[in-house]
Amino acid sequence: MRMRLTQNIDKDRGFVNGNTGTVRAMLRSDVFLLQSDQGLPILVHPVTQQGRKFLPVSYGWATTIRRAQGATLDKVGLWFDRRLPDRGYGYVGLSRAKRRQDVFLLGRVRRTDWRAVNGENDNSEQNQVSVFSESTHSSEEMDIIESSTETQSPRGSSPTGSTSEEPSFEPSTNEDSSVDPYRLMGSQSDCDLSTSS
Repeated sequence: MRMRLTQNIDKDRGFVNGNTGTVRAMLRSDVFLLQSDQGLPILVHPVTQQGRKFLPVSYGWATTIRRAQGATLDKVGLWFDRRLPDRGYGYVGLSRAKRRQDVFLLGRVRRTDWRAVNGENDNSEQNQVSVFSESTHSSEEMDIIESSTETQSPRGSSPTGSTSEEPSFEPSTNEDSSVDPYRLMGSQSDCDLSTSS
């Protein structure tokens, strides 16, 4: 079972907030051995703070994009469940994976989720589209996007997606304001959905 440590207990031994690992042995009902992702054995036990006794861990299969920032992950599943996530969150989440086929998208995905914040794609025209698309979910968003004269996808590939292997992030005129995640990642057959490593 994957676990994430939630307290700074022993820095020298790797028992620090945010460190992740796999449970290797249950020693008691409230004490177990965790092998950190760095290979360190960590004895996890209850702690008491302000008169409250608890295990300083949480499940480690999922994380937030903020916590994942800076990490390189083998597989990434992005769940877009907030109505108005911060601009660029999709871009940050997507860039955690080494390969495009190791990214899986769920929920309502918008073009503005893929824009780099203060990056090379950050110009006034794109900011205007981004600000508007995050403030509404109406068909007006498509009118503004379609009237844009120059918009690029996150990795600089052609918006029309001619011969590039990169996915096109441009909506077609026959879609609503949401973006089909399968189109973003290529056809479904491009994605390896197997759970074996």
